[in-house]
Amino acid sequence: MKIKFWFFLCFFAFIPYSSYAGISLPWSTSFDYGPCSQRGVEGEISCAHVENDGIAWNWGAGVGPGDTYTQVTPDAKRPGSEGMGGARFWKYDGHNHDSGVVRVEFDDGPHEKLWIRWYLRYEKGFKWSTSFGSKLIRFSPGTTVAPLMHWYYSLVYSSHTAATVTNSQLDRFDTGGWIDNFADANGYSHGEFVCVELYLKMDTEGDGPFSDPIIPYNGIAKIWINGEFIGEKTNLSFSGGDPEIREGWTHFQFSDNQSGVDNENGPIGVNYAYEDWDDMVIYNKTPSNIDNHGNPFIGPSDWGSDTADLMPPQNVHFKSQ
Repeated sequence: MKIKFWFFLCFFAFIPYSSYAGISLPWSTSFDYGPCSQRGVEGEISCAHVENDGIAWNWGAGVGPGDTYTQVTPDAKRPGSEGMGGARFWKYDGHNHDSGVVRVEFDDGPHEKLWIRWYLRYEKGFKWSTSFGSKLIRFSPGTTVAPLMHWYYSLVYSSHTAATVTNSQLDRFDTGGWIDNFADANGYSHGEFVCVELYLKMDTEGDGPFSDPIIPYNGIAKIWINGEFIGEKTNLSFSGGDPEIREGWTHFQFSDNQSGVDNENGPIGVNYAYEDWDDMVIYNKTPSNIDNHGNPFIGPSDWGSDTADLMPPQNVHFKSQ
């Protein structure tokens, strides 16, 4: 079965916002610290005491079901990364059973445009049920969360201006999928790191379907997997027309909750498995790399993009794959 890689524009509920020490863009982390754990659980050093990248490690819950906890560990390091470790999160079978989510706040925000790239790995043999959803990263403008990206046979972007989701609000990328990018021939995780990149541009105009005449929204989202351009969506509303939200994104959190994990019935054979993140890079200005379709992007690490040394585009050319 081939699971499609969908893009959604949808609507969710309100999430409180509070302030933590943050980062300035451009920014990168290879988690060059640890071993440590979120909130210092299980007797480990707290990542908040040793981090050198501005991540708000004390924001999330820290401890998952059983004896698992969010941590920075050498076991989660991407081969070839210059850092000491990677961030490891644990996902339990069922719905919303996981170790703590992590937050990053922009000291120099809000930002109307963002490029963000990271490497993502699921434990070898990781299994989903036939219906699943995994929230990867939430970008938040102040008190709301928009957009949200996750695998739900898909990628998801959401404008949090309403409390419910209806099918008429879905706008999908219909290319690729978790199975295409993370799975072996049997539909289980192949256990290798995959490079994921997003570009987001906040909508600055648009009144929606109830205006007369209709003024379309102009938000943009682009997606790359392993340096390959997946596609672009335009005319998106991340703000719902709210002028405060249109000022831009103030923070994000990554490796959020999920549903449909089914590892006890898969090759792993127990009801939990890990998800690893490494080599994150964020720009708020145009990166110098250009993909094979002419789009500026950060690109995979072998494009010289593991640190956020921001340079304006010069002598732009297409890099062969």
